[in-house]
Amino acid sequence: MYLGWPELLTNAWKHTPCDCELLVRETPDGVLVEVTDFADALPALKEPADDAEGGRGLYLLSALVEELESQPLLRGKQV
Repeated sequence: MYLGWPELLTNAWKHTPCDCELLVRETPDGVLVEVTDFADALPALKEPADDAEGGRGLYLLSALVEELESQPLLRGKQV
């Protein structure tokens, strides 16, 4: 079963110059996965070009999860 957290964590590690944190928590409705990093730029969800070598992770993840949110924090963001 694909949970998506490897994609979120890899994106945070690859695209931000700072540390990141992973939280996986069981809830009554399923599983909540949160990745927090300390860079201010929010991720942009966009449909990749057919011939693009990357840029599909967040797009595919958004199609698989019930809800995908990005929240700015005082320092960084949580996805």
